[in-house]
Amino acid sequence: MLKLKTKTEFTVISGRVTKQVIIRLIVESLKMDVNNVIPSGFYYYFNEDNEAVILDRIVENPILWSDIALIEQGLPVLSSNTSLHDDLMQRLLQLVNYKLHAEAGTNYGTSEEDYEIDND
Repeated sequence: MLKLKTKTEFTVISGRVTKQVIIRLIVESLKMDVNNVIPSGFYYYFNEDNEAVILDRIVENPILWSDIALIEQGLPVLSSNTSLHDDLMQRLLQLVNYKLHAEAGTNYGTSEEDYEIDND
């Protein structure tokens, strides 16, 4: 699981009003098959009562293995030679950043530079 949050507040629509909130993104799981990797997760924020409010689910948007292979050509070598978990998390973060960059401005006005790891 990968959790990110914006470094500053962004405007979201909540009912009939707008709010300034820290937007969070969670990738809960990945499904893999012979052709694709399919992420599952959602964008959300915490309201005044510290309850998670889901803004939007990550739509099932398969990423072809062939596209991942092209993206990986520009990525650094995996950093661990002893931990599959660390390597998977490194690539997941890099691929999420790639998608955030490609979709810049359409995800609540955010881009990959606006996010950091969410350790809360």
